Amino acid sequence: MINQLTRKLRDFAQLVILTFAVTFTSTVYADTPTNTVQTSSIVGSGASFPAPVYSKWATNFANQFKVLVNYQSIGSGGGVRQIKASLVDFGASDYPLPQEELEANNLFQFPAIGGAIVLAINLRELNDKIVLSGPVIADIYMGKITKWNDPKIQELNPDLELPNLYIAVLFRSDGSGTTYNFSKYLSDVSPEFAQNYGVGKTINFPVGLGGKGNEGVAAVLPRVYGSIGYMEYGYAETMNMGVAAILNQEGEVVRPTEEAFSHAIGSADWSSLTPNVNNLPDPKAWPINAITYILIHHDSPKKDLLRKFFAFGMLEQQAETQSLMYTPFSTAVAETILNSPQTFAAK
Repeated sequence: MINQLTRKLRDFAQLVILTFAVTFTSTVYADTPTNTVQTSSIVGSGASFPAPVYSKWATNFANQFKVLVNYQSIGSGGGVRQIKASLVDFGASDYPLPQEELEANNLFQFPAIGGAIVLAINLRELNDKIVLSGPVIADIYMGKITKWNDPKIQELNPDLELPNLYIAVLFRSDGSGTTYNFSKYLSDVSPEFAQNYGVGKTINFPVGLGGKGNEGVAAVLPRVYGSIGYMEYGYAETMNMGVAAILNQEGEVVRPTEEAFSHAIGSADWSSLTPNVNNLPDPKAWPINAITYILIHHDSPKKDLLRKFFAFGMLEQQAETQSLMYTPFSTAVAETILNSPQTFAAK
């Protein structure tokens, strides 16, 4: 029965994802970047996680400074490849590159915004009532928990009548920073997941169906009853999806709220430009988070223009960023990042 369900999901999802991806790219983002971009424009590509924010920043920046900013949501892996090949002015990745890789490609990186990863579910009236824990989520994605009324889920939800329904697991099929941060969290909370699957941009999950981009998973989930999928919170919120509450490291049930996300980002150790924001020991913190990074060539002819754009977004667009369900850095943290000798101030 599970195999039959998986086949049906796969056939249906291929059509949905293709239709949604074409619409999303053509209406929000620019055509494929090339080497011939003009100096009065900025072209970027990469992570789908922050795409709504960069699109909003771009619109407001163009209105104020008459500079066109085009950003393509092609996944973190695609963004890294394109900036390495100098096909774009900046790449965006939801996982930091190691220093040796940056040096080998004459790149610097810096964090631009934070955001939450949530478990969106499709169980109708139960959508916003379900509570999950890290180990239970790991067991679902390892195929050890296959039904919604499994005793481990029921134990976390004693007052709910959970359906005797197979869980349709959705995940990212592309090289994804969202997957990197999600698998990092699962590895933190489940030794078995860490040993068998580890942390990576792509994970060979033993069950489920893959979708390309946060938008791909978000397109399929509302149409498949009994499904669960991880994605950036803004996608779930925009499409009015149900989102599970999660038991955090301190044993508190936390729901996805602006306050919970801010606690996670605020609890991070900002002595590093690549801080950990997952599973932090704060009773109010949301446990699954990500930071999206920007990659730029040290000798980019548009370095000053790029700094102007990201300073505009990180410092002047904090309210806009928050309105899209992302977590802006504080002004002090943003200024430290922009003026760091590791970023635009590098010699």
